[in-house]
Amino acid sequence: MENRSTYLDRGGFIVSADDYGIRDASAAILPLARSGKLDRVAVMAGRVSQADADALMATGVAIDIHLELTRLVGSGECDSAQGIRTVVNFASRFLSGRLSPRRVGGEWERQLERFEELFGRKPDGWNVHEHYQYFPIFFRVLVGFVERHGDGFVRFGKRGIFSGKRWTFTSLILGILWFFCRPAFARHPAPTTDYMASFDWFSGREDELFVRAPRGTVELVFHPERPEEKRWIEEHITVKSPK
Repeated sequence: MENRSTYLDRGGFIVSADDYGIRDASAAILPLARSGKLDRVAVMAGRVSQADADALMATGVAIDIHLELTRLVGSGECDSAQGIRTVVNFASRFLSGRLSPRRVGGEWERQLERFEELFGRKPDGWNVHEHYQYFPIFFRVLVGFVERHGDGFVRFGKRGIFSGKRWTFTSLILGILWFFCRPAFARHPAPTTDYMASFDWFSGREDELFVRAPRGTVELVFHPERPEEKRWIEEHITVKSPK
Protein backbone atom coordinates (compact mmCIF):
# COMPACT_ATOMS: atom_id res chain seq x y z
CA MET A 1 0.00 0.00 0.00
CA GLU A 2 1.40 3.38 -0.98
CA ASN A 3 2.28 5.69 1.89
CA ARG A 4 0.16 8.88 1.76
CA SER A 5 1.14 12.17 3.36
CA THR A 6 -1.50 13.78 5.54
CA TYR A 7 -1.89 17.41 6.46
CA LEU A 8 -4.10 19.71 8.44
CA ASP A 9 -6.08 22.25 6.44
CA ARG A 10 -3.00 24.43 6.85
CA GLY A 11 0.00 22.72 5.25
CA GLY A 12 3.35 21.90 6.78
CA PHE A 13 2.34 19.44 9.52
CA ILE A 14 3.69 15.93 9.85
CA VAL A 15 1.12 13.92 11.81
CA SER A 16 2.57 11.31 14.18
CA ALA A 17 0.86 8.85 16.51
CA ASP A 18 2.69 7.58 19.59
CA ASP A 19 2.64 4.53 21.85
CA TYR A 20 1.67 1.78 19.39
CA GLY A 21 1.76 -1.28 21.63
CA ILE A 22 0.52 -0.02 25.00
CA ARG A 23 -2.88 0.69 26.53
CA ASP A 24 -5.50 0.89 23.75
CA ALA A 25 -3.20 2.75 21.36
CA SER A 26 -2.84 0.04 18.70
CA ALA A 27 -6.58 -0.38 18.18
CA ALA A 28 -7.01 3.41 17.88
CA ILE A 29 -4.02 3.95 15.58
CA LEU A 30 -4.59 1.21 13.00
CA PRO A 31 -7.78 2.61 11.39
CA LEU A 32 -6.22 6.07 11.20
CA ALA A 33 -3.14 4.67 9.48
CA ARG A 34 -5.28 2.65 7.07
CA SER A 35 -7.27 5.74 6.12
CA GLY A 36 -4.09 7.70 5.35
CA LYS A 37 -4.50 10.25 8.14
CA LEU A 38 -1.11 9.55 9.74
CA ASP A 39 2.38 10.16 8.43
CA ARG A 40 4.29 8.31 11.13
CA VAL A 41 3.57 5.80 13.89
CA ALA A 42 5.91 5.37 16.87
CA VAL A 43 6.11 1.73 17.98
CA MET A 44 7.08 0.44 21.42
CA ALA A 45 8.77 -2.70 20.11
CA GLY A 46 8.85 -4.62 23.36
CA ARG A 47 5.06 -4.46 23.66
CA VAL A 48 3.95 -5.29 20.12
CA SER A 49 2.81 -8.69 18.87
CA GLN A 50 3.78 -9.99 15.45
CA ALA A 51 0.16 -9.68 14.35
CA ASP A 52 0.08 -6.00 15.36
CA ALA A 53 3.38 -5.40 13.54
CA ASP A 54 2.10 -7.06 10.36
CA ALA A 55 -1.13 -5.05 10.47
CA LEU A 56 0.79 -1.79 10.80
CA MET A 57 3.20 -2.63 7.97
CA ALA A 58 0.25 -3.31 5.68
CA THR A 59 -0.92 0.32 6.02
CA GLY A 60 2.22 1.74 4.35
CA VAL A 61 2.74 4.35 7.10
CA ALA A 62 6.28 5.30 8.17
CA ILE A 63 7.15 3.22 11.24
CA ASP A 64 9.42 4.73 13.89
CA ILE A 65 10.81 3.07 16.99
CA HIS A 66 9.48 4.62 20.19
CA LEU A 67 12.38 3.89 22.52
CA GLU A 68 11.44 3.75 26.17
CA LEU A 69 13.00 3.92 29.60
CA THR A 70 10.02 2.57 31.53
CA ARG A 71 11.97 -0.24 33.18
CA LEU A 72 14.80 2.08 34.26
CA VAL A 73 12.72 5.14 35.13
CA GLY A 74 9.83 3.30 36.73
CA SER A 75 7.12 5.34 35.00
CA GLY A 76 5.44 5.56 31.65
CA GLU A 77 2.94 2.71 31.89
CA CYS A 78 0.14 5.07 32.89
CA ASP A 79 -1.00 7.98 30.77
CA SER A 80 -0.97 10.26 33.83
CA ALA A 81 2.78 9.87 34.41
CA GLN A 82 3.88 13.24 33.05
CA GLY A 83 4.68 16.83 33.98
CA ILE A 84 6.13 17.52 37.44
CA ARG A 85 5.84 13.89 38.46
CA THR A 86 7.96 12.79 35.49
CA VAL A 87 10.66 15.36 36.18
CA VAL A 88 10.91 14.49 39.89
CA ASN A 89 10.99 10.77 39.18
CA PHE A 90 13.62 11.23 36.49
CA ALA A 91 15.83 13.31 38.79
CA SER A 92 15.77 10.72 41.56
CA ARG A 93 16.60 7.86 39.19
CA PHE A 94 19.35 9.84 37.49
CA LEU A 95 21.03 10.77 40.76
CA SER A 96 20.88 7.15 41.89
CA GLY A 97 22.86 6.08 38.81
CA ARG A 98 20.09 4.01 37.25
CA LEU A 99 20.05 6.20 34.14
CA SER A 100 23.69 6.10 33.07
CA PRO A 101 24.37 6.39 29.31
CA ARG A 102 25.67 2.80 29.31
CA ARG A 103 22.49 1.39 30.83
CA VAL A 104 20.25 3.49 28.60
CA GLY A 105 22.17 2.41 25.49
CA GLY A 106 21.91 -1.25 26.47
CA GLU A 107 18.19 -0.95 27.05
CA TRP A 108 17.66 0.66 23.67
CA GLU A 109 19.81 -1.95 21.91
CA ARG A 110 17.46 -4.67 23.16
CA GLN A 111 14.43 -2.75 21.96
CA LEU A 112 15.97 -2.26 18.52
CA GLU A 113 16.69 -5.98 18.25
CA ARG A 114 13.03 -6.68 18.99
CA PHE A 115 11.92 -4.10 16.41
CA GLU A 116 14.05 -5.78 13.75
CA GLU A 117 12.61 -9.19 14.66
CA LEU A 118 9.08 -7.86 14.24
CA PHE A 119 9.47 -5.71 11.13
CA GLY A 120 12.47 -7.29 9.42
CA ARG A 121 14.26 -3.97 8.98
CA LYS A 122 15.55 -0.87 10.69
CA PRO A 123 13.04 1.77 11.82
CA ASP A 124 12.12 4.69 9.57
CA GLY A 125 12.67 7.07 12.47
CA TRP A 126 13.66 7.43 16.10
CA ASN A 127 12.05 9.02 19.15
CA VAL A 128 11.69 8.36 22.88
CA HIS A 129 8.63 7.77 25.05
CA GLU A 130 7.65 10.73 27.28
CA HIS A 131 9.97 13.00 25.22
CA TYR A 132 13.03 11.84 27.15
CA GLN A 133 15.18 12.45 24.07
CA TYR A 134 15.19 16.13 25.06
CA PHE A 135 17.20 15.45 28.19
CA PRO A 136 20.70 16.30 26.86
CA ILE A 137 22.36 13.17 28.27
CA PHE A 138 19.80 10.99 26.49
CA PHE A 139 19.90 13.04 23.30
CA ARG A 140 23.64 12.41 23.02
CA VAL A 141 22.98 8.69 23.46
CA LEU A 142 20.21 8.85 20.84
CA VAL A 143 22.23 10.60 18.14
CA GLY A 144 25.12 8.20 18.67
CA PHE A 145 22.69 5.30 18.53
CA VAL A 146 21.21 6.54 15.22
CA GLU A 147 24.67 7.00 13.73
CA ARG A 148 25.62 3.42 14.58
CA HIS A 149 22.41 1.87 13.34
CA GLY A 150 21.61 3.86 10.22
CA ASP A 151 19.88 6.97 9.03
CA GLY A 152 16.31 7.93 9.74
CA PHE A 153 13.99 10.67 10.88
CA VAL A 154 14.71 11.96 14.39
CA ARG A 155 12.10 13.73 16.49
CA PHE A 156 13.75 16.97 17.51
CA GLY A 157 12.77 20.13 15.60
CA LYS A 158 15.82 21.98 14.33
CA ARG A 159 14.22 25.37 15.09
CA GLY A 160 12.59 24.52 18.40
CA ILE A 161 9.38 23.60 20.21
CA PHE A 162 5.99 24.97 19.10
CA SER A 163 3.28 25.38 21.73
CA GLY A 164 1.21 28.24 20.35
CA LYS A 165 0.58 31.42 22.31
CA ARG A 166 0.91 29.88 25.78
CA TRP A 167 3.42 27.42 27.15
CA THR A 168 2.42 24.41 29.21
CA PHE A 169 4.69 23.09 31.95
CA THR A 170 5.87 20.25 29.70
CA SER A 171 6.43 22.36 26.59
CA LEU A 172 8.33 24.98 28.63
CA ILE A 173 10.67 22.36 30.13
CA LEU A 174 11.22 20.77 26.72
CA GLY A 175 11.89 24.17 25.17
CA ILE A 176 14.63 24.81 27.73
CA LEU A 177 16.10 21.34 27.31
CA TRP A 178 15.96 21.68 23.50
CA PHE A 179 18.36 24.63 23.75
CA PHE A 180 20.97 22.44 25.45
CA CYS A 181 20.53 19.67 22.86
CA ARG A 182 21.29 21.94 19.91
CA PRO A 183 25.09 21.47 19.98
CA ALA A 184 24.77 17.68 19.78
CA PHE A 185 22.29 17.98 16.91
CA ALA A 186 24.59 20.40 15.07
CA ARG A 187 27.42 17.85 15.30
CA HIS A 188 25.19 14.99 14.16
CA PRO A 189 22.45 16.48 11.96
CA ALA A 190 19.64 14.13 10.95
CA PRO A 191 16.36 14.47 9.06
CA THR A 192 13.83 16.23 11.28
CA THR A 193 11.11 18.85 11.11
CA ASP A 194 11.59 22.54 11.88
CA TYR A 195 9.48 22.26 15.05
CA MET A 196 7.92 19.64 17.31
CA ALA A 197 4.58 19.96 19.09
CA SER A 198 2.28 17.68 21.07
CA PHE A 199 -1.44 18.04 20.48
CA ASP A 200 -2.28 17.87 24.19
CA TRP A 201 -0.46 21.18 24.72
CA PHE A 202 -3.30 22.89 22.79
CA SER A 203 -6.27 21.57 24.76
CA GLY A 204 -9.11 24.07 24.43
CA ARG A 205 -7.23 26.27 21.97
CA GLU A 206 -6.70 23.99 18.97
CA ASP A 207 -7.35 26.89 16.60
CA GLU A 208 -3.82 28.07 17.36
CA LEU A 209 -2.57 25.16 15.28
CA PHE A 210 -3.99 26.95 12.27
CA VAL A 211 -3.59 30.65 13.00
CA ARG A 212 -0.26 30.60 14.88
CA ALA A 213 1.62 27.79 13.17
CA PRO A 214 5.19 28.90 12.42
CA ARG A 215 6.69 28.86 8.97
CA GLY A 216 8.23 25.52 8.20
CA THR A 217 7.32 21.96 9.09
CA VAL A 218 5.90 20.87 12.45
CA GLU A 219 5.78 17.30 13.73
CA LEU A 220 2.46 17.19 15.56
CA VAL A 221 2.32 14.28 17.99
CA PHE A 222 -0.97 12.60 18.92
CA HIS A 223 -2.03 9.87 21.35
CA PRO A 224 -5.09 8.50 19.53
CA GLU A 225 -6.14 6.19 22.38
CA ARG A 226 -7.47 9.39 23.94
CA PRO A 227 -10.95 9.66 22.38
CA GLU A 228 -10.80 13.42 21.96
CA GLU A 229 -7.51 13.22 20.05
CA LYS A 230 -8.69 10.41 17.78
CA ARG A 231 -11.87 12.34 17.05
CA TRP A 232 -9.89 15.50 16.26
CA ILE A 233 -7.71 13.61 13.78
CA GLU A 234 -10.77 12.14 12.08
CA GLU A 235 -12.47 15.54 11.80
CA HIS A 236 -9.57 17.88 11.02
CA ILE A 237 -6.88 15.99 9.19
CA THR A 238 -7.34 15.51 5.49
CA VAL A 239 -5.58 13.12 3.17
CA LYS A 240 -3.28 14.55 0.55
CA SER A 241 -3.70 12.68 -2.70
CA PRO A 242 -0.57 10.87 -3.94
CA LYS A 243 1.23 12.59 -6.80
